[in-house]
Amino acid sequence: MHLDLTGLHAVRFKAVIGSDYPLGDEAQRRKVYAVRAPQGTEARFLTIIEPFEDRPVVKSAVATTADSVRVELLDGRMQEITLKQFTGSGNDIVAEIVETKGGEVLRRETTAGAGRGAR
Repeated sequence: MHLDLTGLHAVRFKAVIGSDYPLGDEAQRRKVYAVRAPQGTEARFLTIIEPFEDRPVVKSAVATTADSVRVELLDGRMQEITLKQFTGSGNDIVAEIVETKGGEVLRRETTAGAGRGAR
């Protein structure tokens, strides 16, 4: 969804976003919500969305830098999520996640923008 408010002199914007995720096992599906501003305007917001049916699994989430967040899960796992190359056209954004428990790396994922392909 893209809303261009240029020239509307808006003083307030409210939106409600809803969706129904695909059927099947959703345990490893990544849900992403992103906000980008026009070039030349800089603002960074951190939004963690935890959809769940029975019990939450996120214990805490802390921004460690302007581009990284550390998410601690109730079972002791830690997830470090980092965005790279977030400025620019948006075609080469890289998202990395490293999940650890007790200092041991459990998994590592890297997903790149349309210009680079996923790994």
